[in-house]
Amino acid sequence: MTIHARAAFLNRAPLTLRAFDSGKPPASLADPLAGLKALPQWVLWRLEQYDGEPKPRKIPYDPKTLQRADTTNPATWASFETAATIAAVNPAYRIGFVFTLNDPYIFVDLDGCRDPDTGEYNDEATHIFTRLFPGVAAEVSQSGTGLHLIMRGDKTQFGNRRNKWGGRFEFYQNNRFVAIAGNEWVGNADLEQTASLQTFLPVREHDRDNQEIETIRDPRWAGPEDDQELLARMFASDDKLSSERIAELNDVIMRDPRNFVAKVEFDKLSRRVPFAALWNADAQALNHLYPSSTGQQFDHSAADLALMNKLAFWTGKDHVRMLRLFSMSALGKRDKWCSRAYYRNRTASSSNVACRDVYRGTNQERREKQRKENERIGERLEFDITTKLMTLAEMEANLFFAKTGNSGAVANALSREVLSLSVARNSYAASLETVKNKDGRNGQEKERLVPGLELWLKSIKRMNVDAITWKPEGGPICEPPERPGENAFNVWRGLIKPTFAAHFATDAGLRDRWLPVWHEHLAYLVPIEAERTRFEQWLAHILQHPGEKVETGWCFVATQTGIGRNWLSGVLSRVLRGYVLNNAILDTILEGKYNGRMSRKLLMVVDEARAGLRGANSWGLSEKLKTMVNADYREINEKHGLQWVEHNALRWLVFSNNWDALPIEQNDRRWNVVENPTQPQSTSYYNFIYERARQNEFIAAVWAHLSTLPLDGFNVGHRSMENDARKRMLSNLANEVEQALAEFRDHWQAQVARFETIKHFVKHRIPNVNDTAIRRNLAKQEMILCEKRVTKDNVRLVIVRELNEQQIYTDPALYVQFANVEANRLRTNGFLPFTVAVAS
Repeated sequence: MTIHARAAFLNRAPLTLRAFDSGKPPASLADPLAGLKALPQWVLWRLEQYDGEPKPRKIPYDPKTLQRADTTNPATWASFETAATIAAVNPAYRIGFVFTLNDPYIFVDLDGCRDPDTGEYNDEATHIFTRLFPGVAAEVSQSGTGLHLIMRGDKTQFGNRRNKWGGRFEFYQNNRFVAIAGNEWVGNADLEQTASLQTFLPVREHDRDNQEIETIRDPRWAGPEDDQELLARMFASDDKLSSERIAELNDVIMRDPRNFVAKVEFDKLSRRVPFAALWNADAQALNHLYPSSTGQQFDHSAADLALMNKLAFWTGKDHVRMLRLFSMSALGKRDKWCSRAYYRNRTASSSNVACRDVYRGTNQERREKQRKENERIGERLEFDITTKLMTLAEMEANLFFAKTGNSGAVANALSREVLSLSVARNSYAASLETVKNKDGRNGQEKERLVPGLELWLKSIKRMNVDAITWKPEGGPICEPPERPGENAFNVWRGLIKPTFAAHFATDAGLRDRWLPVWHEHLAYLVPIEAERTRFEQWLAHILQHPGEKVETGWCFVATQTGIGRNWLSGVLSRVLRGYVLNNAILDTILEGKYNGRMSRKLLMVVDEARAGLRGANSWGLSEKLKTMVNADYREINEKHGLQWVEHNALRWLVFSNNWDALPIEQNDRRWNVVENPTQPQSTSYYNFIYERARQNEFIAAVWAHLSTLPLDGFNVGHRSMENDARKRMLSNLANEVEQALAEFRDHWQAQVARFETIKHFVKHRIPNVNDTAIRRNLAKQEMILCEKRVTKDNVRLVIVRELNEQQIYTDPALYVQFANVEANRLRTNGFLPFTVAVAS
């Protein structure tokens, strides 16, 4: 029997799943739960109603005592025979099976997928149990509206998968029990389904604070999470946009009756259903649009689907939110909607399948969503997602005890993961070892299970290291940067190659077909070719030599938002997955105590650097920024975690809309500055490039391009480029003292000047300035204050240009004379005040 025939047969079955098979199952599969019945993991259960709850709970009981059972305590379970016998004489109870990490069985629950009156299953459920899990054990749920599936699977593979999602799916593998409904089971629970489960079960997504993201929706969606605000937008936009466009198209058709494209769009919009009519179940409007063939005011099912189609667009195909909003509408008050979960899920699923586009929010919402997505992808490393099951021998061969923190840490050489000792005890709790000992009372030998990690901690074969570090391209054990000669566990895990990386690395033609978007948008952001070449080499160096420290960072400045710099950040987050710190806040980094987010990162993107960072401590922030960019190592201090020292391989990319974004000075050569365009591209352009950035092929092409880009002429020690953008930034950053000194230098033609002359000039413009501020700012204008005083008058000279101190000291009187002559000239011209010192 074909899959389609089986599905059709299944849809005719009232309270059975016999449609899984063409008839009676073969003898070998006569008992679908034979494997489970051999395990002593059975309980009883019954429904119990609690005050204030809409439906009763399923409560487990110990078959041996009829006391409450605990799904984590095997002492409260029994064999299948015991549970079945007690249930047979106590009709109030039914039997259930408890899942544990020690058995191979997986439970999947599909809710609201079956019409209890007709036995019909929706298309989604039919696909799941005929294509994804054909032949597994299956039973109709106790309510008659859902489906229970049991199968085998490798439980170490699903530690990062969701247990509930979409408002209609559940998955469990331990510490839960399945309430056997008493309906007929078919199929075979011993079919291995690990590969299909990995396809079906969604991965848990977490935000930056490691909180699980509950909602599953189209990744293109952006908008308000508040239902009332979203509804307000639906009401406000629907009719207004339609009426304006209809009027515009009508004018086009009147001027050009042969414009068939305009006519098609006009007819389509003319038939467009107002959102308010659907939401309020406006019988007059809906009767015209959805006439009923059964004598009702309008076709309710058609109207339901039309409203759900709109909700699919506005919610980003968020199944749970669609159901919630629909239930708030007038159409959602109908008995068929309220009482039939199957109808609700089928309507929502049909709309999601048909929905081709989704609401994308305001410009600010889109940008914020892009930033958060970049942040999540750039910082997430997913190497070890399995349950930590290890024997004592494996622990002795692969675990290291690190002497760090208050109680130490456990480092895993296989996953390069480091856990504090308290966390490790929980993570490795499932790894148990059998230990034999003698009973002190009767001398009999007994066996007991003890945590393997505790045995490892006491083992003489335990390996130890002195510290934890992070050194890209380093081996598993290397020297900590701050303590040469000692051993440190290196948590560097290597770069993560994107999907299809191998194909794009070896096929230049394939690569070139996907790269035009990268080249085009990079040329738009960095229009000067020489700057673009250097920037792209800088990016390529991260992939080709991740462990080398680069002396310069980059700052992109644009006075216009929304030009696509977040797109660049998003692409780099995917190319360097797990090693990018996005949305860093510069002043928080410079002034903050905790820097855990900077740990183990190759690239940091500062988005919208705050204007100026100016104030009393701007010089101090400038000095700290210099040390952070070029430090050989960094002390990591996590707010709620371990502390360690790691090698510094972090590159800085700063985005800002302000020309005084960075607290840099004239002599600071660590920053390349680029002026971005001020005219944004079209909306369709951005939709296209963001869509392309989500495609694995494009990310693989960029990865392969940067991994193979020649680095000829690139030097990690290069000083920053001296371009117009850098000069503009320095000009905007200059404080009053700097501006006065710059003015003095521009007018001063001699190579040297007396410090007293400069001081009087500055104080004439800024009366309250002190000598220390003047001395500190001289260097910003590349002027040098000589250390030694010269001549009998103890004159302090300042080199303005093109000299060094030794030249001054060979003939100091001559240079003092040069300074006096120039001062007299400028005093005569009125540039210098009469009070400046010129000396005789």
